[in-house]
Amino acid sequence: MATWTTGYSEFWEDRIVDFSSHQVTLPKAPEYICSSCEEVCLTEIDLLNHRNYWHASPQPQLSFRGKICGSSRLNISKTSSDEDWRFSDTETIKVNDEVTTQGAAKKRLSTAENEVINLTLMKGPSTREYSISFSIASDSDLNNVDSAFKDFINTSTLSQRTINDFIERTRRFTTAKKYVEALVHYLYGLQLRENHDDLVAEGNHRISSNFGTNTYSDDERFAMALEGLREFDRPLAELLKGIMFFQINHFPECKYLVMNNQISALADSILKAFINPGSLFNHPIWPAEHDDVSTPAVLHTCEIIGAFLTFDSVERARKIQDLVDNLGYFNPNDRFKIHFLSAEHFYSIGDGAQSIAHAKQIQNLNLTEEWYEKFVKLASEQI
Repeated sequence: MATWTTGYSEFWEDRIVDFSSHQVTLPKAPEYICSSCEEVCLTEIDLLNHRNYWHASPQPQLSFRGKICGSSRLNISKTSSDEDWRFSDTETIKVNDEVTTQGAAKKRLSTAENEVINLTLMKGPSTREYSISFSIASDSDLNNVDSAFKDFINTSTLSQRTINDFIERTRRFTTAKKYVEALVHYLYGLQLRENHDDLVAEGNHRISSNFGTNTYSDDERFAMALEGLREFDRPLAELLKGIMFFQINHFPECKYLVMNNQISALADSILKAFINPGSLFNHPIWPAEHDDVSTPAVLHTCEIIGAFLTFDSVERARKIQDLVDNLGYFNPNDRFKIHFLSAEHFYSIGDGAQSIAHAKQIQNLNLTEEWYEKFVKLASEQI
């Protein structure tokens, strides 16, 4: 039998090394030691988790008018005072990269008008950065915009051209830019809701055919107007917010707005009627001094408000019949008000059958669930 020799033994025979007498030292693993308690961690991530869990300290925090500010840019459109600003767990403050005191920082923030301030709060190794954009409208510009808006409502027809004219007229009131934007959203929503010639109907909304791909529904326009006007505590802004809340049947918000006109009083009467069915026309809906009938409401809503506020039952019946005859022309929110108004009206004149017929149209809504059960029992006694 042949033997296959590789030559391995011959090659290594004189080269075998005895390691029994050699000490092998392995490299030492890195250690990550906590500076607070000297805990040894295996990795840097373990050390970070250890510090966050066992030695977490409050982070510096900015609050504005009692609300904690997040990381997104803070937009300020109303004047503020030193007391509106608060720094928590803060050792060092920088305003636009310059170290300052808490008092000086509050004064700087409360007196800013039209600028962007970068604020840095620090405590130990923790740092928080804020970007605050100030756009404080001057009283002069706000008053001029109010005057322009009222002139527009009283003298102009609602169209794309006249809205553009309003924008151009108010362009020079630069500090009130956000206020103007909110009013323009309202006007566009008004235009869309009234379905003028340059609008096309689409479902329950009206979409402008002139806006191309940048279309908004009337409800979306009103939502943007509400968001913008929320920053302004002015009579006109409060009035328009009340009108829009009334349009979408947000009667509690409408009632608690700080304003003294028939819309807030009407919302209060509706809420009372929800609690006491059949009581809507038992008393005047608003005191005589609340006679500031406001024209910049949506036309349909004005018609409905007019029907609510007509105290003579004969005239009210005529108005309600006109609304019912054109019910399909109204959006769902206004149809709700018409049915509710009609149900309460027919009950007030003793026509239980008609009142129940209208009540059934709104029986499954959250607003009227309890009202409906009580109302039907009362109206059934008239049949």
